[in-house]
Amino acid sequence: MKTLLVITLCTVAYLAVVSGYKVEILAPDGERMAESGHIKDVGGKRVLVKEGDFSYHDPKLVPVQERWSADERGFTAEGNRLPTPPPIPLAIQESLVKNNVKPPFGPGSQ
Repeated sequence: MKTLLVITLCTVAYLAVVSGYKVEILAPDGERMAESGHIKDVGGKRVLVKEGDFSYHDPKLVPVQERWSADERGFTAEGNRLPTPPPIPLAIQESLVKNNVKPPFGPGSQ
């Protein structure tokens, strides 16, 4: 296992390599970013699988936290500042139920 310490003007990053990678950056003001990844075999193809998170305080000092991942199925993210879709109007929900439409397109898909 190799570990590399990188010091810049405002961050410290640790990089550990063991059949993949992991990076974590911490700033003096409390900002944080972390990411890790590895290669995965999917049906004979090599796929890079990554995940990470970051956090900071907005100008009103409210904590912001986000997590994300990316793999052969695509990219997903979750956090307290990501936009969300509006609710499905009741008339449309009733129509979906009446027409027997199943998730991910009908009620319960959110």
